[in-house]
Amino acid sequence: MTEKEKMQQQMLYGGSVVVKDIPDNVVAVGNPCRPVRPITEADKHKSWDKFAQSKK
Repeated sequence: MTEKEKMQQQMLYGGSVVVKDIPDNVVAVGNPCRPVRPITEADKHKSWDKFAQSKK
């Protein structure tokens, strides 16, 4: 297993209020913050693309 695969991932959206632990590999939103679905490959690419553009 690579270092990248070992990383725990959560995607939290702006305005989310985290009041307890969020499981790994989920998209979570709301107030209070709740998991809504698993992170997909498309989510991973979209987030990386936004990050890469912000570094230009």
